[in-house]
Amino acid sequence: MVSSRNFIDASLHLFPVPPIMTARLRQAFYPAGAKNDPKDADLLPQVLQLHREKLRRLAPDNEATRRVQNLVEERRKLVDENTAHRNRLEAHLKIYFPQTPQWFDDLDSPLVGALLHRWPTLEALQKARPRGPCGTSFTSITAAPRSASRAARKMEGCEVPGRREF
Repeated sequence: MVSSRNFIDASLHLFPVPPIMTARLRQAFYPAGAKNDPKDADLLPQVLQLHREKLRRLAPDNEATRRVQNLVEERRKLVDENTAHRNRLEAHLKIYFPQTPQWFDDLDSPLVGALLHRWPTLEALQKARPRGPCGTSFTSITAAPRSASRAARKMEGCEVPGRREF
């Protein structure tokens, strides 16, 4: 098979004809509607002879254009791989941690990664006790006043975003 690049290198000029143009001409000249490659092949030279000024000549790619094309193709591959990994992660999380899609909008966030690192199984996550800032236990704060004061002392030097002193 001869590629378009070989034609361009041979100093021939290519004029791509849009498929819709060929289809409409076929419809105009052959109203029966049957698609037929030999009839299309007869139409194409006529289109080129009669309407060359309306067609754009295919310009050969230069080095910069080819380089950008390669970079775009590589980026597309990386985006597709990322999407595949993300979909695979979401499918596995739905099996092992069915609640995660409800808890988090973005399953590939660092927060989800930290959660999985700290509690690699659903059982470990279910056994975990809720903790507040700086490791204080919410259950100990609400359970007994003595442990609440101990938790408050623990939080004294703790930097908590959004925490206000009253």
